[in-house]
Amino acid sequence: MGQPARGTGAGFAAAPPSDAQFTRDELCRAAGANVEQLLELESFGLVSARGSGERGAWYGGDDLVLLRLARELADYGLEARHLRMYKLFAEREAALFEQVVAPLVRQRNPEARARARDTIDALAQLGGRMRDLALRSAVHGMADTRDSHR
Repeated sequence: MGQPARGTGAGFAAAPPSDAQFTRDELCRAAGANVEQLLELESFGLVSARGSGERGAWYGGDDLVLLRLARELADYGLEARHLRMYKLFAEREAALFEQVVAPLVRQRNPEARARARDTIDALAQLGGRMRDLALRSAVHGMADTRDSHR
């Protein structure tokens, strides 16, 4: 196994991209989506309201980004049921990362926890690059294929 990454803690796992909180209506307005689109994403477990603040249940910044992406993908005919695969893939990848950092987490000391966070961040970045390359390879030439019946 390679050396754990020694990052600055500024990666994706260090903190959420935003601490913004949105009500359902605010989230839909900000994303340019409607409540039905949000409810469909919720029904497939892609988005879910959290807690109950002063204004009731709320959604975060990642939910806003996800709703915007889902709206854009819908323009290509992809529905929430199609997007469920991304969540499933991410959960499987996270389970793999959890196996890698489990020995660090079991140590229960701040230095080990920091190394675990850095390792998760590095794995997520490397995994993202691997997914991008795998997808690029899988779709390479897809639009260039010729009809074999001509």
